[in-house]
Amino acid sequence: MVLWSTAAVLATGLVLAVLGSGTAVLLAAGARLRDAASAAPAVGTGVVALTAVAAGGLGLPWGVLPVVVGTVACAAAAAVLAGRVRRRGPVTAPPVAEPSPAPVAPRTARLTTAAAVLVGSLLSLVPLAVAMGRPDRVQNAWDALFHLAAVDLLRTGATVDLRAVSDLASPVDPVTYPYAWHVVAALAPGGVDPLTAVNVAALVPVVVFGVGGMAALGRSLFPTTPHVGPVTAVLSAAALGAPLAIAIQPGLIPNAYGLALVPGVLAWIVRSERVTTAALVPAALAVAGIGLSHPGALLGLALLAAPWVAARAARWLLEPGIRSETGQRRLLVLSGAVLCAVLAVVLVVGSGTGAAVAGTRVKDPLTAGEVARRLLTGDLGEWPAQPLVVVALAVVGTVVLVVRRQQPTLLAATLLTVAAYVSAASPWPLVSSWTALWYTETRRIAPLVGLTATVVAAYGLVAVARWVRDGARRRLPGAVPHVLATSCAVALIAVCVVTGVRATHGVASDAFSQDVVEDAPPLSRTPYLTVGEEEMVARLGDVLGPEDLVLGSSFSGAGHLAVLAGTRAVLPYHMTPLGDDAALVDARAGDLGRDPAVCAAVRRIGATHLYVDPHPLHSTYWTREHATGFTTPPGPAARLVDRGGSASLHSLDGCYPAGPPSETTPSRDRAQVKHPGG
Repeated sequence: MVLWSTAAVLATGLVLAVLGSGTAVLLAAGARLRDAASAAPAVGTGVVALTAVAAGGLGLPWGVLPVVVGTVACAAAAAVLAGRVRRRGPVTAPPVAEPSPAPVAPRTARLTTAAAVLVGSLLSLVPLAVAMGRPDRVQNAWDALFHLAAVDLLRTGATVDLRAVSDLASPVDPVTYPYAWHVVAALAPGGVDPLTAVNVAALVPVVVFGVGGMAALGRSLFPTTPHVGPVTAVLSAAALGAPLAIAIQPGLIPNAYGLALVPGVLAWIVRSERVTTAALVPAALAVAGIGLSHPGALLGLALLAAPWVAARAARWLLEPGIRSETGQRRLLVLSGAVLCAVLAVVLVVGSGTGAAVAGTRVKDPLTAGEVARRLLTGDLGEWPAQPLVVVALAVVGTVVLVVRRQQPTLLAATLLTVAAYVSAASPWPLVSSWTALWYTETRRIAPLVGLTATVVAAYGLVAVARWVRDGARRRLPGAVPHVLATSCAVALIAVCVVTGVRATHGVASDAFSQDVVEDAPPLSRTPYLTVGEEEMVARLGDVLGPEDLVLGSSFSGAGHLAVLAGTRAVLPYHMTPLGDDAALVDARAGDLGRDPAVCAAVRRIGATHLYVDPHPLHSTYWTREHATGFTTPPGPAARLVDRGGSASLHSLDGCYPAGPPSETTPSRDRAQVKHPGG
C-alpha cells in the first residue's frame, strides 16, 4: 500500500518540474519573477510537450534528463530572441510584456496570496484524499482507464512513441490525440506504481495550477484591490464548475489539466499592455502547452481573451487614425490576422480529428428551464454542489462593476462563456454547432464560466465587506468596523467553500469506491475492482507475462490487469469493438470444452486466459446501461487460476491440445479504442 507521503513527494516533484521549466524560460526572456509565476505552468508544459516530440524523433527514452536539456534549449532561444545574449556579454532587455501601471504589491500581500493559494488547494485536495483513502485507488471513470494505459506506454516504452497514444485512442481512424499531460505524468519515476503516478498527476497539478492561476488573475484584474486575488484563490474550492470536476468524473484528465493552465495565461495577457519580441518564445510555449494538453482548453483561452485582444487591437488601430498611412497598414495586418484565425478554425474542423470531435455529442440537449436552473444555482459541471452564495456574490460583483463602469472586458468575457454554455446545451443544431469543438458538452465549458464568475464573486465579496466596514464606522469606534468586515468576509467564504468541500468528497467517494451491492438495481454503482479483485490482480502479476493475452471486458478488471500485470488485453478500453470471435466466446462461455466452435474462436483470437466478472463497472453518473460482457462462468475447458471476490481468472489451456500459443497472432478481435472522447 502506497503511503500519502510518497504521493506528496511525487506531487511536489511533478509540480516543481513543470514550474521550474516554465520559470527558467520566462526569466531568460526577461520576465520578472512575480510576473512569471502565473504563466510558468503553461510555458513549462509546452517545454515538456515539445521536448517529448524531439526525444521521440531521436529515439530517446522518456525521463527527466530530456526535459532538462529541452528547458536549457528553450531558455537559450528565449534569451537570444530577447536580445539578452550578445558577443560582448549580456545586456539588459525589455521585459517579456510591459505590464499595465499598478502599484507594486508589498511583501505581506504576496505572502497572503501564497497562503490563500495553499489554503484553496488544500480545500480541494484534502477531501479528495479522504475520499480516496489511499493514492493507488482505481478511479471508476470512463476515460481513466485509457489515460492509465497511455501513460504506462510512455513510462515503459524503450523510446518516446507519441503516436502510440493516438493509436491507442483510435487504431482505425487517423486521429491525433493530445499528449502533453500524458508526458508530464510519465515523468514519474519508474519505482512509482502506475496507479499512484496517474492519480497524483491527474489531480494535484489540476488543483494547484488552477488555484494559483485564479489568484494571479484576480490580482491582475484588480491591482488596486489586493484582497481580490487571495479571495479568488480560496473561492476556487467552492466547486463552481471547477476543472477538477471533469478530471474526477468522467475522467477527462487532459482537458481538466489544460483548463487549469488557462487562468494563469489569461492573467499574463491581462497584465500585458504590449507584447515584445522577448515574449514570442514564452507565448508560443504557453500556447503549445495548453493546446497539446487539450485543444478545447486552448479554444477556451481564445474565448476568454477575445475581449482584451479586441480592445487592444482597436486601440492599436485607431491610435494613429484609421485613415492615415500607418492606420491603413495596421488595418491590413489585423485583417490578415483575423483571416488566418478563421482559416485555422476551418482547417481544424476539416481535419480528421476535428471532424471526429465535432461529430461527437455524448450529452443530450437541455431544456431552457434546466439551463436557467444550472446558471442560477451554479450547478454547471459534473456534481451538484449548489454554490448559491458564490452565484449571489457574482451578481453583486457584476452590479458593482456595471455601476462603477469598471472591467467591461471581464464582463464581456463572462457573457461569452455563458453564451457558449447555453449554446452547448441547445437542442438546435444551428446554435449548438458553435461549440462543436468542445464536443458540444456543457461540462467542458463549465470551468470557463466558473473561472470568470469566481473572480467577479471575489470582487463582490470584497465589496460587501467594505460596505459592512463603512457602515459600521458611522456607529462603532476603533477597530470594531474592521473586525466586523473581516468576520463577514470569513463567514461568506466559509459558507461558499463548505459546499465545495462536500461536493468534492461526494464525487470522489463515488469515483474511487470499491464497494459492490449484491442484488442491486441495474443502474447502481459498481467499481472496476473490488478489494478482493484488486488483491487478485496484484497476485497475477507473478503469474502472467507479456506473452499472455487476456480475454475479458474492459468494464471489469481486464484492462487494469494489462497495465498492472504487464500482460495484454483483447479489450483494453471500453470503445474497443468486440470482434465476432470474442463475441462468440462471450455469448457461449459455458460451452468451452463442450462445443469445439467456442475453443476454435479462442484459438483464432490467440487468447490464453479468460477474465470473468459478474459485476462490471457502472457509475451513478451514468443514466443508461453500456454493453459489457464476460460475466458468466466458463465451461470445463477453462481452468480456474485465481479468484478475487466475485471476479475470477481462468486459463484457456484446454482449448489448445498441443499446448498454449508461444506467440499470439494479431486478429480483428484485438482492434483498439475507436474514440475515447477525452
